Parts: sequence; C-alpha cells; structure tokens
Amino acid sequence: MRILLCSVAIQLCASFSLAAESPAAFGLTNIWTIELRVTPEAWRILTSSRTFARGDVAVNGVPCASVAVRQKGGGTTDGTGHGRPPLHLDFKGQRIAGVQKLSLSNNIFDTSYLRDVLSYKLCNDFGVPAPKTAFAKLYLKTSEGEPATYVGLYTATEIVDEAWVSRSFGGKGGLLMKPEGPIFQARNWKMIAEYGFPQTPATEAEQARMVALARLVNNASDSSFARELPSYIDLENFLRFMVVNVALANHDSYFAMAKNYYLYLKPATSKLLWIPWDFDLSFGGHFLFGTPEQRINLSIDKPSDDRLFTRLLSIPELKGRYHTLMREFLDKHFQPAAIEQQIDELAALIESAVTEDKRDRRLRFKRSLDGRERGLPGNGRQVDVGLMQFVERRVTSIKEQLAGRSEGERPGFGR
Repeated sequence: MRILLCSVAIQLCASFSLAAESPAAFGLTNIWTIELRVTPEAWRILTSSRTFARGDVAVNGVPCASVAVRQKGGGTTDGTGHGRPPLHLDFKGQRIAGVQKLSLSNNIFDTSYLRDVLSYKLCNDFGVPAPKTAFAKLYLKTSEGEPATYVGLYTATEIVDEAWVSRSFGGKGGLLMKPEGPIFQARNWKMIAEYGFPQTPATEAEQARMVALARLVNNASDSSFARELPSYIDLENFLRFMVVNVALANHDSYFAMAKNYYLYLKPATSKLLWIPWDFDLSFGGHFLFGTPEQRINLSIDKPSDDRLFTRLLSIPELKGRYHTLMREFLDKHFQPAAIEQQIDELAALIESAVTEDKRDRRLRFKRSLDGRERGLPGNGRQVDVGLMQFVERRVTSIKEQLAGRSEGERPGFGR
C-alpha cells in the first residue's frame, strides 16, 4: 500500500509541476494543489448531505489515504449545485501543514476570492487569534480511468477545535462553542446549548457560568453590569474582535447574525474569548443588508441591537477603549494604500487559478476588486462592493464617526 501511495504522489507531482513531497504551509501567498479522489457514490453523498464519506487526498503531491470528507457551511452550499461544495476534511491522525482537520471554503459569494484571507490576517495582526489560511486549487477524481477535473479555487482554513484552542491560548480543557443564535438571550443552560452548539462537553461549573453571564447581560442593573462584566469576559479580546468585524462591515457575524464565530470559556480565567470565523461576506459584502452605500457607512457604535455590545458601550471607559482600538486599527492595519497594494499583489497571484475553469470569470473578478460597474450580471446574489472602493470609503466614514461628525447608518436585513 505504501508503494502504491508513493507512486500516486509522484504522478500527482508530475501532473501539477510540483516538487516531490512538497510540504503544505499556511500563508497569504501560498497556493496549494489538492486532489480529492472519491468514488461516484461518495461524491453523491458529499453533494447531497452532510454525511461523512471516505476518500483519498493529495496535498501538493503528499498523499493522505482514507480521509473523512463532508459538506459544510450554510449559504455557501449554494455552490454545490455548481459542482463546488464547501468541504470539511478530517485527515484522521495524519497531518497537513501541522493540522489534522481542514476547512475548504468555495468562495461562491465572493468573486474577489480575497475577503476570507485578508480578514483573517487583519484579525491576527490586530491581536485577535484567528485560524491561518492558504489558497487551494481543488481537483476532483471519481474514476481511475479519467484525469482529475478542476473544481475551482478554494480557501483552506484551520479548523477551530480543542487542538487549535490549546495552541492559541495555552493549556487544555475549557468549553468551546460555535453559536448559531442569540446565545445571551437564553434563560437557562438548555437554551444556551440549543443556540451555542457546544463543541466540547460542558461541566456543571461551565454551564452555571454561562447561565450567570446571560442573566447579567439581560437582567442586571447598569451598575451591577459594569462592575461584574470584567469577571466574565476578556474585554480586550471582545473589543478587538468587534473592532475588526465592525470596521469590515462583516454582517454575517456575531453582531448582526449571531453566528460565524466561536466562544471559548478559558478554564484558567473563567472568562469568555471570541474567536473569528468565516469572512467571505466581509468588506461590506453581505448583499442582504441594505445598500452598498449603507454598508460602507455602517455605524461603529450602533451596528446592531446586540444587547451585550449595546450595554457594554454604555460604559464610558469601555466605549473610550473601543474608540481607541478603532483608531489603532485604522492607523496601523487598515490603511487604504497598504491594503490596496496587497489586493493588487494577491489578485495577480490568484487570477489564473480563478479563471482556469471558466475564462468569463475574469471580468467579474476584476470588478469585485475595484468596484467599477457594480451592476453585475448573474442571479442577483453576487457581492457588489469593490474591495478597494470599500476600504477607502469605509476608513473615511469611520473617521467621520470617531470625530463626531457622523453617526453612520444601520442597514437592516433585507433592505
């Protein structure tokens, strides 16, 4: 079996012009080549359910046998009908780029293919621990007698799990959750668990801690809330997390949709940490929230009705810290000239991979970068805010709000 796998790896390396046994590494400018080999029945399972199927995977020519693969995601499963399902890979004890699990996002709503990678980098640069990413050209093979077919350019992202949390925050244990609803509006642990989707078993103490925080957010007087909140939440982490998401007008997130993030209750401190996840509709790209103009001018102080954030900003010291961090983010990390240069460089890097299967993607790809001719053809669900346009005008809007000359806007869902 080892001889057979080595033979496959050598053949793959020859096909993709890669060095034999080329190691995969996360990085903004890295493009992996992934070949997924499954039976026709396994592919049917992957494109019709979230059930795990088995397949063989080669990453940059390095083989991994009997990998567990399933479809993942919410709205991005729209890509499945176009032959581009979002995927979750579990290498079952084997490691690629130091990880045993991998998320492959299909960028179906992001015709720039850059929102995820840029946003995760901004989080990490700003001191908000976030998964690492790389680009990945995905090929599919369902028959030994046929060549692999190109599926498209994906974003490969570390999976947030116990191993990731341990590497990022140190220590072991703690409660990890991936909420899909207004978790802090819950009244008891049963409701919290229904919204919070615990990824690890919760101890009685952890359950009690989460219930106490929900009660604090919903029922405490203003003085009690201000006094007790710092003992429940890592406030610096939460404020930095909010700065990035609000600055990027990332509506498909905690503050507007109550999803696409993780919560980690760290045992050493008994405080909650916010972990970013899924940025394919960041940079003002959520087409179901208002107009592009409204998303560009999103209010930094009232981006939504989220009760925790609203009550937190009613505390002068915390609002002041939030504004200080927002200025720091603009001054050191979200500078239009630097971001635009990075966009240009990454666009040049990935353009051939974006258009490899369909050359007509080139025009839409270019428009998604600079925002020209925003009335894009298609099904009406395409992102229509150019990245460069967004960055320049968003920075101006935030500065106007910080100076007290504007209150910004709050686009509603479906408007």
